[in-house]
Amino acid sequence: MNASQYYIAKDKVLAEVTLPTPSGVKIEQGSSGVYTIWADRNLGATNVIKGDTGSYGDFFIWSDVTTIYSSRDWTATSQEAVLSFKPGWEDGYTVANIPYYNTTTGKCDKYNDIDGKKILDPVDDAIQVAFPGSGWRMPTYEEISALSTISKSTDSYSIMFTTSDPEPQTVWFPKAYIVNGVAYGYADANKIDGTNGLRIWSSRAAFSKGEDSSLGNDSWESRAMRFIDLSQAENGSRRYGVAVRPVIDE
Repeated sequence: MNASQYYIAKDKVLAEVTLPTPSGVKIEQGSSGVYTIWADRNLGATNVIKGDTGSYGDFFIWSDVTTIYSSRDWTATSQEAVLSFKPGWEDGYTVANIPYYNTTTGKCDKYNDIDGKKILDPVDDAIQVAFPGSGWRMPTYEEISALSTISKSTDSYSIMFTTSDPEPQTVWFPKAYIVNGVAYGYADANKIDGTNGLRIWSSRAAFSKGEDSSLGNDSWESRAMRFIDLSQAENGSRRYGVAVRPVIDE
């Protein structure tokens, strides 16, 4: 695997990272003959060991390209991490910390009705910033939705999707996300279960009511599309800490 260097603006840190490893799972986009390949782990994950906190990766506010915490102190019993926030971000996952958020209007000054942008620009896509020019990026709303077309299974730690053609390949996602400023792993029964214990961001801003009466939200300009359990689309606040998974076109 090749190494790439990236610049984290908020930290002023230059870091060397390894490009994502393809999982082998590729899904056709409709009947277009174009396939999307999924990476084997979330951005920031250090391993692919089920139940290990290193498999969770990092948690991002939508449109942010780095985390607002500097460390996560995990406890072995509850899988609950106490976050240490970076200077200037001590108030945690509040709307004021959403990139481009305007406290006067209560909306974001980018990805709104004025600019009409619905898909993250490369400078606001954490994966494209981490691996510039590599082709890896955050998945679209449609690409995550397409996961529902292949076989799905769950266990205590993860949700797995397996293809059968031309040979079985599996990509799995750990059950973990940040709730109200605290990162929860698979074992916290009060916060995580097999139904709603997993969140992943798409690269799409939220739907407005005019676009989709069922998924839309009148305050979509501070919201984005994420997925619960990788099957249920959710019009959620951009402020939450949610994982991102690299994808690349075949």
